Amino acid sequence: MMEMMNLQKMITERRITRKQWTGTDAQGRETACLLAALHPPCGTEESTSVCPASLMPQWMAALTVWIDDAPSESHWWSVVERYGALAQRFSELDEKRWERASYRVGAAILWIVLPVFDDEWGCREAVAGMLACYESAVATGEIDVLARAKWTAAASEAAGASEAAGALDLAGATYLAEAAAAAWVAWAAEAAGAADLSEAAETAEASWPAGSARADRICDAVLDAIEQELTAEKDGDDNGNETRTRARDTVGV
Repeated sequence: MMEMMNLQKMITERRITRKQWTGTDAQGRETACLLAALHPPCGTEESTSVCPASLMPQWMAALTVWIDDAPSESHWWSVVERYGALAQRFSELDEKRWERASYRVGAAILWIVLPVFDDEWGCREAVAGMLACYESAVATGEIDVLARAKWTAAASEAAGASEAAGALDLAGATYLAEAAAAAWVAWAAEAAGAADLSEAAETAEASWPAGSARADRICDAVLDAIEQELTAEKDGDDNGNETRTRARDTVGV
C-alpha cells in the first residue's frame, strides 16, 4: 500500500515531525507528522477527519496525532518507529477487530490514569465501571449499553463542571489533561452521543504538559494494546488478560 511505503520512507529518512502537520527541515526536506506521513491529505487539510476508514478508524487517527505529540523527547523516536512497524499490519484488522482493539486501548489508558481521578465530581466510580466494561468487552466484543450510558453521563457532567470553572480536565485533577484519556474520553463520549464533549480533546491539548512520564507510559500502553489485538487472533487469546497485566504494570511507575 502506498500509504505504508510513504510512512516507512519518511521514518527511515527521519522526516517525521511533531506538534505540526507538515513542515520543512533544516535540509529543506518536506516533513510530516505520523498521520500526515501515512495519509498526506490529513496534512493538507490539517484534520484527522479525512483519514479513510479503510486505513484506520477515526479514534485511532486521533490517537495517532496524540501519540506523535505527547511523548518526551527521549522517548518519542522509539514510539515513532514502533508505530511505523505496527502500522504495516493495520490491514489485518477488520472492523470487528478494530472495535475490540478500541476496547483494549480504552482499558490500557484508563488503568494508567484511574489513580489520578479524584472524586470531586463523583466520577471515579464511573471511570472504574467503564474500565471494567472495556475489559469485559475485549472478550465479548461489545460494550454494555447501560455501563456506557452511565459513563457518558458522568463524563459529560464532569466536563461541564470543569469547563464552567475554566479548566477542562474531566475529573477534577488538573494534571489529568496531560493524559490521552482526555482525547479518549472525548471520542468515546461523542460516539455515544454526548455532543458537548466533541471539542474536549482540542481543549485539553492546549493544557496538558507534553513529554511527561505518564504520557510516555500511555503511548507504550496504546501500542501494546494494538499489538495484542494483532496477535490475539493468531494466539487464540481473546480474554484480555495480557492487556490488563501490562497496563497494571505501568500504574504508579
